[in-house]
Amino acid sequence: MWPFFLLFLLSLGFFVLAYFKERRSIFIALLVVNLFIWLGIWILSARILETNDILRLLGIAIFATFLLCLMLGPFFFLCALYYNGFKLLKSEGVRFQNFLSLGLALAITFYSFIFPFITKYLSSIPVLNYFFFYLGILVAYLVGLSILYTSSSFVNLINILPPKLDYVVVLGAGLIGEQVTPLLASRIDRGIAIYHKNPGSKLIMSGGQGPDEVISEAQAMTNYALVKGVAADDIILENKSTNTKENIKFSRNLMTNGSQFALVTNYYHVFRALLIARQLGIKCIGYGAKTKFYFSLNAFIREFVGYLVYTKKWHITILGVLTFVFIIGTILTHLIQ
Repeated sequence: MWPFFLLFLLSLGFFVLAYFKERRSIFIALLVVNLFIWLGIWILSARILETNDILRLLGIAIFATFLLCLMLGPFFFLCALYYNGFKLLKSEGVRFQNFLSLGLALAITFYSFIFPFITKYLSSIPVLNYFFFYLGILVAYLVGLSILYTSSSFVNLINILPPKLDYVVVLGAGLIGEQVTPLLASRIDRGIAIYHKNPGSKLIMSGGQGPDEVISEAQAMTNYALVKGVAADDIILENKSTNTKENIKFSRNLMTNGSQFALVTNYYHVFRALLIARQLGIKCIGYGAKTKFYFSLNAFIREFVGYLVYTKKWHITILGVLTFVFIIGTILTHLIQ
């Protein structure tokens, strides 16, 4: 019992250390999983559930909920993808980026319900069996990575004991004429709320002027904040950036050395923004703004694809190693047979 309790405390210590020192990584999710594994092992070894009726009922309820989510979660996720896909196309128009939810739903449907019949029908061809197995490895890798990415995103949205902020950086988005969009307005509102919680802080509105925009995003965001009652002296404009990396880099250049600041964007975008800041060597935390549900799932998928592209060298290396191991294993299996 005690060794497992010590391992649980050690896991907790590693998680707390990583959380407050550097949590902008998908590995923070592995620490969370490790923490709960040792917690469960310790609880079972200590037989706490056997000696307390209330805790036993609570444990059964938690396990039943977990089992139910494990069984029904994929089905509800698939339904949510279809709902979001059609809703987004209807509300936002037929554009390539709006097909991500529906495309993923169709891919999951094909792989789960149609692909097994194809593999069974072609199972007599050895080469295709190897290909199907390799494809399963790739799918498992992407699924596992997406779970880690999603879990790490949630961890980075929770700011326990946040530092006193000197600046609040609101990341820009597209405009409608000279007006901010509802999505951008939600970011600004969230930024203003955090600004009010940190007396003496400054708001940095970050966003340049696109080729199809009348004014810079930073200026439109500033106009919106002024209407909301924010003092003009507390607003700093960063109107040169054209992407998230430049948002962060150029905004940091406007701050005094040693300043504490937070990035504010829609919650689906927070984690990738923090990863970019980490790569730039910039220390900060992130806050997420509310987003319509039908839009957020598609956007989160887009962010995950963006993460894959942003970290492609790392994933190519891992997949290269997996491919090499698969080829060697296949050759050895064939030789043994």
